[in-house]
Amino acid sequence: GRAFLEENKTAVDSAFGRMNAAEAAFGKGPSPRVIRAMENLKLALRQQAEVHAKLDTLEEQWLRHQNELETL
Repeated sequence: GRAFLEENKTAVDSAFGRMNAAEAAFGKGPSPRVIRAMENLKLALRQQAEVHAKLDTLEEQWLRHQNELETL
């Protein structure tokens, strides 16, 4: 752990520098790009759920009509 960090101090300091710069630019929360990506994912999941609900309704209607035709 600590020995590795000491051996790679330059890379570790560079990574922390980039994180500090991002924090200064965007605050402590997630970056706007991450927020947008999460919103896009939520929208896609919501749309997928709506499509599945519509397909379920259509399937139920199809089965009902198919049963009605069989009884004729």
